[in-house]
Amino acid sequence: MIETNAILLEKVEFASEEIPFFDNTIIIHPVSIGEGCEIENSIIGPHVTIGEKAIIKSSMVRDSIIGSYSVLEKVVLHSSLIGSDAFVCGASQSLNIGDNTEINLSK
Repeated sequence: MIETNAILLEKVEFASEEIPFFDNTIIIHPVSIGEGCEIENSIIGPHVTIGEKAIIKSSMVRDSIIGSYSVLEKVVLHSSLIGSDAFVCGASQSLNIGDNTEINLSK
C-alpha cells in the first residue's frame, strides 16, 4: 500500500497542487493533504497522503498514509499506515495501526 501510494503521488492528478500555509512546516512534494488539516512545526513528505481534518504537530512524516481525523504529536514516522481517527504520540518508528486506535509511546 505504501509503495502504491508513492507511485500514485508521482502522477500529477493524485498529489495536491495547491497546499495551504502551515506554521513552521516544510512540505516536500509529492504529497496529498486533505481538507481541513492542521499541521504545525512539522516536516511532511515526500510520498505522504493525509486524510481530511487530520492534526499533525511537531512531527516528521515520510512515505506514509495518515487517515482522516487522526492526530499525530511529537512523532517521527516513515513507511507507516495510520488508520482514521487514530492518536499517536511520541514515536520514532514505522507503524501500521487501524482505525480508532490510541497509542502513546512517550511514557
